[in-house]
Amino acid sequence: LGLGGSEVNAPPEPFAPIFAEAKRHGLMSIPHAGESAGAASVWGAINDLGADRVGHGVRAIEDTRLLAELAGRKIPLEISLTSNIYLKFFPRLEEHPLPLLDQAGVLLTINTDDPTLIGTTLSKEYQLLVDVYGYSPADVIRIARNAFIASAADATTKDRLLLEFDTWSANRNS
Repeated sequence: LGLGGSEVNAPPEPFAPIFAEAKRHGLMSIPHAGESAGAASVWGAINDLGADRVGHGVRAIEDTRLLAELAGRKIPLEISLTSNIYLKFFPRLEEHPLPLLDQAGVLLTINTDDPTLIGTTLSKEYQLLVDVYGYSPADVIRIARNAFIASAADATTKDRLLLEFDTWSANRNS
């Protein structure tokens, strides 16, 4: 179950009963938080909505305790670089907190958000890791691998896909 829109006007906490019911029925909690509102929005998503993954979450960078919580609990953030710039949450890609979130040990995935509106592709988003942040091929592979970990697939499917991906990446580097 997701939650989108302006976090400023629609904080996560009022939606807690709906998310609790959805989780009881086996759905993942995947709210957007910490994009237009600060770190408190991410806290609300993980504490009140039981977020299994957080859409955006980039404002988590404002709270070192939150970064430690996200990293420790391995709660992934769905990072959409071009979208965050397009929507003016950061003035330039060079000022985006992705590298700092990564250095803090937060599990990150790369996403497009709304590719038709924003004018990007997933390939372009990954290329930004190299072009803007100087990530190595190994770094890009590490972050791409996170998408399997963060997916809603069952454990058996995740294990199979991770094995396939790891085999592909090992063969790519030999």
